[in-house]
Amino acid sequence: MTRGRRFLFYGTDTLSTAVLSRLHGRPDLTSLHVVTKNTSTPVHRYCTKNSIDVEVYEKGRVPRRGGNLEEWQGVVASFGNLIPGRVIRGVGGGFINVHPSLIPKHQGGAPLQHILLNGITDSGVTILEVAPGTFDKGRILYQRPLNIPTSMSGPEVWGYVGENMSQTLNYYLDHPSEVGSPRDQERDKETHAPRIHHSQLKSLSVVCPQVQTAREIYNISRLVGLSKLSVVVSWNDRTMKLRSVFLPEDEETVRAVGKVLGPGQFVLHDGRLLVRCAEGTMLGVNSMVLPFSHLITAEQFYRNFSFQCDRVFHMVWKRENTGCCRVS
Repeated sequence: MTRGRRFLFYGTDTLSTAVLSRLHGRPDLTSLHVVTKNTSTPVHRYCTKNSIDVEVYEKGRVPRRGGNLEEWQGVVASFGNLIPGRVIRGVGGGFINVHPSLIPKHQGGAPLQHILLNGITDSGVTILEVAPGTFDKGRILYQRPLNIPTSMSGPEVWGYVGENMSQTLNYYLDHPSEVGSPRDQERDKETHAPRIHHSQLKSLSVVCPQVQTAREIYNISRLVGLSKLSVVVSWNDRTMKLRSVFLPEDEETVRAVGKVLGPGQFVLHDGRLLVRCAEGTMLGVNSMVLPFSHLITAEQFYRNFSFQCDRVFHMVWKRENTGCCRVS
């Protein structure tokens, strides 16, 4: 008879929830105790809905279940706070972190933000030991590579990675003899992924087709889409939000249109707007929001509004720096 498992879980967001739901559904589960940041997190809502024992994190405090953790195993996913060393050391089954990147790449609290911003397609999920007093520095226990299609929007990538995190954890727990030996991280290959805060996202979302390539703008749109923001351009002395942007795949059309458009200029093609960006690249736009309208299609905009001025998107000049944001 298989011995039941007891899990002490730390998490906050929907990535955490994907992992938590997989733990909650394991047939060998006998006990589950959850720690989260506050009562408004997706993890807390999931616990309340499913009658799971949950408490709010307090720095340095041992969880209520912390009296005897010898028979428990610790799991953390997308939590963002240090777990007390005495909790890590006290868990008899060890404490593991389910991280959405191939450690040592993208250590930190926001790997997916940086993966989207930089258009990275080759990533993965890492199971690593939790080392007291550090973030993402423990030994690597298991890794699973993951391809991230560039066609996916930011929210789609988020859900896709969350599901793969839960699957990877399940495999690790069910196949201990197949995951290999723990190994130290290669410190010379470390990269870091600090959280990009909302104010920074709003600044990034202001784009300049004349100086940014289509791929830069597309990557930014995927990133800011996680926070329900849109990329913003200037048109006719107004700011306009571009929705559902894409990279055209028809290279012949891109070359032909690029020959007749200057930087920032746009034209309607097959019901979509094509905007020439820096380095002769082309960005597609399916819909947008004008200051005086609701969401409209590219064709509605082109037919009904674009005659009001030159068909060109300008830089959005900022009061504080008379410039625009670029991807570094």
